[in-house]
Amino acid sequence: MSSETPETLFRRFLDSGCEAALDTLIRRCSPRLRGFARRFGVADDRVEDLVQETMITAVQRAASWHDDRPLLPWLQGILTRKIASWARDEARRRHHHASWAEARRPDSTDPADDVEGDELRALLCAAIAAVPERYRRALELHLLHGLAPHEVAARLGRMRATVRVHLHRGLQRVRRHLPRGVHPLLLALALAPTVRPRAAAVR
Repeated sequence: MSSETPETLFRRFLDSGCEAALDTLIRRCSPRLRGFARRFGVADDRVEDLVQETMITAVQRAASWHDDRPLLPWLQGILTRKIASWARDEARRRHHHASWAEARRPDSTDPADDVEGDELRALLCAAIAAVPERYRRALELHLLHGLAPHEVAARLGRMRATVRVHLHRGLQRVRRHLPRGVHPLLLALALAPTVRPRAAAVR
């Protein structure tokens, strides 16, 4: 295995077009990127596509990367934006599917033609409101405002371990009140594409 850093491999590919350097870089970074995507609840059958799209975009936008910046966080930033886009499409698709099924009932009203961000936010807020009260404020800060668990703990004046437990249990309950297959972290990311990746650390 090459002892070169990811940064060196990427620079060598950019400077000389060395395909071997790019192949080595992809093999080196892909496992970390796949794990990063899975922490957001991305479906396994979509993870690999998003990672490949990330590497393609990295090459296309190489001019925005500088040698003094670590490469992996930069790649994760690209991947985060792709996950956000996928999450929006997935949430809308599932919401439309549920609306279409509801519309087939004789007593139902016509579904909206499109799902806007405020509708997705309302979907998430309703799911949070349905969980026990002791979990709600932490969930709101984590999912709606993008705060990391330790930031939630500081804001609420609670122990970090307590907040992590509440978030873990609360997320499980929130998921029960969302359309099947929609992960709360994905929905939160769809609503706020700039949410910091570390906010996905609670499992």
